[in-house]
Amino acid sequence: MEHYTIASFMDGRSGRKVCDLSVFISGSTCLLLERGSGHILLLDKMYIEEIENRKISEPLLCKLESRGFIERKDKECFQNLCDVQPEFFMVDLTDKCNMRCKYCLRNVGASGESITAPVLSDICSYINAYCEKEHLKDVSIQPWGGEPILELDQILWMREQIHPVGTNVHFSIETNGVLLDQDAIDQLYNYKIGIGISIDGFLKAHDSQRVMASGCGSHSRVEKNLLLAKKKYGSRLGTITTVTKNNAQYIEEILEYFACVLKLSVIKINFVHESMFSDCESICLSENEISVTETRILNKLVELNERGLRISEHNIKVKINNLLFGRYSDICHSKGCMGGKKMIVFDKKGNIYPCELTDTPDERIGSIYDHTDLVSLVNSALNNRNFFIPKKAESCRGCEWHAFCRGGCTVRTISCGKRPPQIDVIECAVNRTLYPTLAELIITKPEVINSLLGVAVL
Repeated sequence: MEHYTIASFMDGRSGRKVCDLSVFISGSTCLLLERGSGHILLLDKMYIEEIENRKISEPLLCKLESRGFIERKDKECFQNLCDVQPEFFMVDLTDKCNMRCKYCLRNVGASGESITAPVLSDICSYINAYCEKEHLKDVSIQPWGGEPILELDQILWMREQIHPVGTNVHFSIETNGVLLDQDAIDQLYNYKIGIGISIDGFLKAHDSQRVMASGCGSHSRVEKNLLLAKKKYGSRLGTITTVTKNNAQYIEEILEYFACVLKLSVIKINFVHESMFSDCESICLSENEISVTETRILNKLVELNERGLRISEHNIKVKINNLLFGRYSDICHSKGCMGGKKMIVFDKKGNIYPCELTDTPDERIGSIYDHTDLVSLVNSALNNRNFFIPKKAESCRGCEWHAFCRGGCTVRTISCGKRPPQIDVIECAVNRTLYPTLAELIITKPEVINSLLGVAVL
């Protein structure tokens, strides 16, 4: 595939300024990417000559303008692209956990603390009042821990308490799956609570890093309970897989196992990063290893879908949507980190943070007991919390994918001992590998893109 850039220029016919462009060409089809916003446009290759000659015909000019390729005088600045309006809430129920995963990002234990009933009640009331004041149509709630199933009664109670007038409430949990027996599955399903199960591959890959408190592996119990949950939830069941040096070598076999043995249709794959609570640096992948592994993941997914096995990966699906539609659809991967702006975490004391794993005084936005509305608390924190400093490095200068990542995950940056404006090198490595390949697939294999999305858009 041919790939080059065209710097911004004044069109000779219209006198309008055309934005910086990236050009991807395969055969007679061209994909244009507007480097500032991430907007794309598919064109016949014949139209590229008009752009390169700086003399654009009226029909093409209208198309470029409608898709955001012509600079507008009222163009929004970077800081105002996303208004503060939290819509995803995580509630920290417990530090307790029945497992000791080798890359755990929290300080968990069997005798950890759980939230008290009065504080949980106050958090539920706070969410209800916020949603009604802001007239929100949809919000998502995720109780978490530790292992949230250890507080199953609290989860079900929360589900009954959070019911703001005029707002659709979507509930979900992410669990290690060990305690997810038939009774728990039935209760969660009846309460309309979605499930995501952590599974890091087949037995050898999974048990190399996800172990019980006793030190023994957990795979057999997780697989059994996952299959039970799948009978109830079907294609709505999600999974979360963490890739480390332990299981990266098996990534093709893991995806084959997910598609052919577990028959999963929706998975999510994350790369391990450093933690303040576990010595996992030795199993973190280098930037080059991440790039190579991400390519292997995508290639295997393409192969599986071409074989008729419909399986999609959440993060890749988000990034395809970024390219095709250029609109905000994901808290972490559409327009950079939206912690605080779109996402809020409540700890066991009612303190408010912009993301999970940020429960330190430096990141605290406020408290539900501050008698200040949530939007005002966040807007105040935007000016005095380092978490919200825009991230940018020299490598971001001129990067055609910066519109989507804007420096990547703030939590991963902090966990690596850095602070904004330093960037998340994991997200950078993934994006520089993934986006060009996805652009090529959009041009050359639209049927695969449709399959990965689960809907025909091309």
